[in-house]
Amino acid sequence: MPAEDGVGTRLERLSPARRALAERLLAERELARARDRGPAARGDPGLPAPLSYQQARAWPRERARHRATSLVPSTLRLGPDVDLDAMEAAWRRLGDRHRALRTVLPDAVEQRADGPELAFERLDLTGVEASEADAEVDRQARALAEEPMDLATGPLARARLVRLAPDDHALLIVVHHLVTDAWSQLVCFRELRALYRDPGAGPERALQYADFAAWQRRAAAAGRFGAQLEHWARTLAGAPALLDLPLRPPAAGDPWDGFRLGLLDLAVPAPETEALREIGRRAGASAFMTLLAAWAAVLAAAAGQDEVVVGTPAAGRVRGDLEQVVGFFANPLPLRVAVERTAAFPDLLARARAAATDAFARQEVPVDLVLQRLETPPPPAGRAPLFQAVAVLQNVGERLARQAGAGAARRRPGEPALHPFLPFYSPASAPFELGVQLIERGGALAGNLEYDAGRVPDDLAGALRERLLDLLTRVATRPEAPLAQLL
Repeated sequence: MPAEDGVGTRLERLSPARRALAERLLAERELARARDRGPAARGDPGLPAPLSYQQARAWPRERARHRATSLVPSTLRLGPDVDLDAMEAAWRRLGDRHRALRTVLPDAVEQRADGPELAFERLDLTGVEASEADAEVDRQARALAEEPMDLATGPLARARLVRLAPDDHALLIVVHHLVTDAWSQLVCFRELRALYRDPGAGPERALQYADFAAWQRRAAAAGRFGAQLEHWARTLAGAPALLDLPLRPPAAGDPWDGFRLGLLDLAVPAPETEALREIGRRAGASAFMTLLAAWAAVLAAAAGQDEVVVGTPAAGRVRGDLEQVVGFFANPLPLRVAVERTAAFPDLLARARAAATDAFARQEVPVDLVLQRLETPPPPAGRAPLFQAVAVLQNVGERLARQAGAGAARRRPGEPALHPFLPFYSPASAPFELGVQLIERGGALAGNLEYDAGRVPDDLAGALRERLLDLLTRVATRPEAPLAQLL
């Protein structure tokens, strides 16, 4: 889709490299304009604030229960000299600095940032064999992520410090997605490290998530997002509403109750990953855009469609002073990609790049407002509007490790080394049908194909996984071949 009326035609006349540069500059211009406007005033944390659009979208499904996909778990492995009391104090101080972590959401309208202290407990497992320590940490992390959280009373952030041996500890952390996102976890781990070093490191943040939520509501009421909404309406006009896949019927009653997370490993070896990066570089495209193109091709082939809409989360932090604020900013973007089976992969990649560049330039518009503007009929029970499949490629794991001081040369004695456990969570904080999440690590790509096992048959998920891996491998060696020969 064109970036602006008239601009798209001019962009098509440029070489791929110059077109990519122009698209990036257009996106940066849009974001720069947005950064000039936004929340600047600090509200009273003792007073209620409205829910953000992101929170309001998820709250109805989270009020009585939670799913593992709505929690964000991570794991810190601690060195032999760690001061456990100092780590607990740092964790609690983190909640004082970032009031989103102490937020409670008693109803669908308001949130309060004066909830209880962050939960912290200690568990002694010193009898575990050293060879079983990593597996036990993983079991404990998953168990913690399955314990219910009460949105009305909190706390919505908890930690469990596990003692595996006198010189081996793990700090397991789980935060509800209604008060955090992947970017926020970067902020939390960096500041946890700073507060461990110096308990008095800095006062409470001047700007809090509740301030952003109040501003977002005011901005929408004032019509700030009008021009961008009109663009989204043009971009998505006539887009397919659903993926035509052979799914099981939804569960009786509340269709979301039948959601079950299914996981299939995905791994792209380093040589193929580097070849795909080079293909992307030649087209002026990022690794995410390459993944988006491949996933769109696989979905379109499976559904028998010539175009699909794939969702992906955007950081949603278009103003500079929001970059260090903890909260649920992630906003899902619908990326519409046309798939022409007679064309070569670089042609598909160019369309995926244009769709992604165009969308990320308008990431501050809440997806709920886009849905309202489109006035599309509600989807069938148990299916999400706009898109039912998502694609995520992140380097959060390595970034968390760096920012939390995982490198031995950078860590002081007793500081945490991070081994993140970051399972998939829907960027819309809603049940999804299919998702691909990959993390760049050590020159390769690794992650999962995740699916709603209550709706998506296991054999269908397995077939899509194999088809995606096969396509990525073939594109790495034969990028100019028609898609019909590669799929």
